[in-house]
Amino acid sequence: GILQRADIISLSLGGEADPRIEIGGPSVTAVEDALEAGVIVVAAAGNQGINSTDVSTPASIQRVIAVGATVRAGSVWVDSSKGAEEINGEIRDDPHKKPEVSAPGKDIISTNDPSFSVPYASSSGTSVSTVFVAGTLALILQKHGEIIDEYESKNGELAMIDMIKDSLVESMSDNNHDTRGGYGLLNATSWSMKIQNSSS
Repeated sequence: GILQRADIISLSLGGEADPRIEIGGPSVTAVEDALEAGVIVVAAAGNQGINSTDVSTPASIQRVIAVGATVRAGSVWVDSSKGAEEINGEIRDDPHKKPEVSAPGKDIISTNDPSFSVPYASSSGTSVSTVFVAGTLALILQKHGEIIDEYESKNGELAMIDMIKDSLVESMSDNNHDTRGGYGLLNATSWSMKIQNSSS
């Protein structure tokens, strides 16, 4: 087949954490291959709420950006999954604690099947939130592509992804990590500025 050269992969799988992640299934292997190739992966944290054992797989993979959901007021949505402090016996450290970021995910109105009388519908979940983060990142890559490409050529694919995640964490007002809300609420303007500053 023809190689599809994606810059971002957005995954809204949202299932329960996979306790067999250390064995690795097809989705885990595919995501790890994508990361090694310098593709940034954004994935839904899952909708299992406070009683979840971890964010869903493959959001649980270290360099993936796991996205939690918030309500309109900015607080964490009740069903947004909780990230574990460790995975496979290793403590997660910054900027890879899960989830990394939250975005609006409750009663979000979007397009629906155009054959319906009203071609719009509202939905809730971390899958909805993931779209906001992936869309923001696409605009950042469009604006700062040269900076990011130069960083990648000097430091390698995984270091570039770490820089993007470091910039994301630095862009949020709350430096503390919450196991459901992440490092804070998505701030597109601040994230873009932090990426720009990474070149200096």
